[in-house]
Amino acid sequence: MDINPDSQTGAINITLQFLKNLGARPACSVKEKSCARWIKKQLLSFGFEVIEDEFPSLTTYTWPYLLIWIGLILSVILMKISAPSALVLSVFLTIVEYFEMNSFPVLTTLFKRKKSVNIIGKKSQKPQIILFSHIDSATPSIFFDPRFISDPHLSVQLTIFSSIAICCLALLNLIFSWNFLYILSWIPAAYLILLSVGHIHREFFMEPSPGGNDNGSGVTICLEVARRLANENIPFWVVFTGSEESGTNGAIAFEKKYRSVIGESLILNSDNCGAGHLVAASKEGMWSVFHSDRRLIEQVKEVSHNLSISIDIRPYLGLSTDATPFLARGYRALTFIALNKKGLPVNWHWKTDTIDAVEPDNLLSTSNLICSLLHNSSR
Repeated sequence: MDINPDSQTGAINITLQFLKNLGARPACSVKEKSCARWIKKQLLSFGFEVIEDEFPSLTTYTWPYLLIWIGLILSVILMKISAPSALVLSVFLTIVEYFEMNSFPVLTTLFKRKKSVNIIGKKSQKPQIILFSHIDSATPSIFFDPRFISDPHLSVQLTIFSSIAICCLALLNLIFSWNFLYILSWIPAAYLILLSVGHIHREFFMEPSPGGNDNGSGVTICLEVARRLANENIPFWVVFTGSEESGTNGAIAFEKKYRSVIGESLILNSDNCGAGHLVAASKEGMWSVFHSDRRLIEQVKEVSHNLSISIDIRPYLGLSTDATPFLARGYRALTFIALNKKGLPVNWHWKTDTIDAVEPDNLLSTSNLICSLLHNSSR
């Protein structure tokens, strides 16, 4: 099934139908690779030079984070046995958590036993703009149940607070040896126990999401932009990353391999754009908060106004995106994402994230916006 080069709506619908038939695409899975091969075929038919980059990855972020959280809980237990050991262990694991959340893998490298793949479509050797979307789909957890989810950033902040609180209490316990410090430390530990139980449940009892909005929408948008601009003299690349849902592994692998090429390139990431109100993320990040490129945001404002596309400029401080590793390393990057009234992606990380729930008008508007940005940036 090849994309019809003559119809915008038809091309979008063909991609959506392929993704619907394919279904869930967990990181490092056979279906993730099947999707990558299909994308490669489409890019070749558009006339792109295509590179298939395989890289080591892990299937889930659960196990490295579980080690961190269980280790921090163990450090609380150690306060009664060996106060110096409790302090050393808690500080070490909190530092590791800091780097992991900021997209600099430490512990996760030990779990990269599988292979994932990035598909890179090139229209020049030195791109001015690089488009990103991830191929894989998430595995839900009880923390993303629509009945309960309200503020993922708060959950991240509570995780960070709990880790730092255990470190501080371990230090005070070493100095003063007051029993109530040990008792108090079980409050942040209780939150980490809750996280651990929820993620263990995720791994053994939850089925992968169909990945319609997250991120079938981004795949469709980037393919549509590539199709429409394939014959124009615009120096850009389009990158479809694997294993984003297990820790932005594809984006990290791409940056490591191509950092000498990226330079001052603009990074435009599309994620969860298929339903809700379109947003250009002015900030993003988990532990640290990274500011998106101001000049790029001004261009988005101008182009969206000219096209009469309604778009908000606001922070997105949920989980990381494929733009996060680039922002963390000082590149010029921006994520497009669509949010509901709660400020969350629609059907995010849940079984309701089907292709049928994706709105083609959202995909067309975002494609139009990105095409105009590429035209403007190449002048």
